[in-house]
Amino acid sequence: MEAAYQKLLSKINVEEKTGCWLFGYRDDHNLITHDYKSYVASRLAFAYKYKLDYNDRSWQACHINEVCPNKGCCNPDHMYNGTNATNMNDAVRKGTHVQTRKIRCPKGHEYDRVYNGQRCCSTCRNEQRKKKRRLGVWK
Repeated sequence: MEAAYQKLLSKINVEEKTGCWLFGYRDDHNLITHDYKSYVASRLAFAYKYKLDYNDRSWQACHINEVCPNKGCCNPDHMYNGTNATNMNDAVRKGTHVQTRKIRCPKGHEYDRVYNGQRCCSTCRNEQRKKKRRLGVWK
């Protein structure tokens, strides 16, 4: 793993302002290949810094959550070990979760209400309520 980490360090560009380690050419999670084995750049850097075995299956199930908004960053100081729930909450808070970017329902109406913690459009909600009343399911 030491050699793979050294290869990673040789391919990153450090942003002076933010301290981000940018790896590759895209603003996305990139793979680094060493000795016919692929590593995710951010997970490799995190594992090396905290002396974790990259190949350990129990560690592979962990979620490495990013603190910095730069998705292409692989600086282990900009990450923390979390859960799927903390990762999703971070994404919602930052506005990067795919569902938070949607502003219209599947029928094209604007989301204008929050019901039971979920966004909904009042037009579709009223249509559903009328349909349930006609069927006698809801009074």
